Amino acid sequence: SSTKKVSANTQVVVAWETDNCTNISIPGVGYGLPSSGSKNVYPNVTTIYKLIGKNSVSSDDKSITVEVTP
Repeated sequence: SSTKKVSANTQVVVAWETDNCTNISIPGVGYGLPSSGSKNVYPNVTTIYKLIGKNSVSSDDKSITVEVTP
């Protein structure tokens, strides 16, 4: 996991690329997402964006923390 610091309501691009995943979700961003893509988010509080990727055999997750600073 990594951390990015931003001011409140600043645009942050959440981007992802996965291999062998058929079910991808990022709570707070979207569900049923494509295997790669990006979405703009504008957090006003510190938020953890956690990508969850699944296939018929297993699942994995990665996360990034967007720390909102005054």
